[in-house]
Amino acid sequence: MGKESVLSVLESRLTNPAFAKDGNLLADTLKRDACRLVNVDRQGLVDALRDWLEAREMVRTLQALILVADLHLHELRPLVSDLTGEVESGKALTPATAYLFDSTLRLCQCRSKESACAADTQDTWAVSVTEEAAEPPASAIWTVTVNVPLA
Repeated sequence: MGKESVLSVLESRLTNPAFAKDGNLLADTLKRDACRLVNVDRQGLVDALRDWLEAREMVRTLQALILVADLHLHELRPLVSDLTGEVESGKALTPATAYLFDSTLRLCQCRSKESACAADTQDTWAVSVTEEAAEPPASAIWTVTVNVPLA
């Protein structure tokens, strides 16, 4: 399949107007797609999510973090670790999202051998991203809600 094909599938979800205002619906749909893709082309999915993480764009990066944690894509842990430092220092995204990066790192470390696509998964992510403007000024408000049971 390859990275470009995987990106095409994931990007098509971002352009769907039904998902524009509902980050949870988007996250659920992306996870269903990713669970299928990880079994068909894990490397393509990892490469596509690497692109989303490196973009440092709020919606793509946060959705990529969710998929990295949910699917336990430990291959991306070093990149998530590097981005965590940038987020905490204010160089990328907003420092308020640092906890999501930290949670992703913990989940990748603690459960790297489990499959999140299995029916018995207990990980639950609820994410809502609200943008105040298309290109927000420095004072824009971002709301990110994440529920992550770690036990």
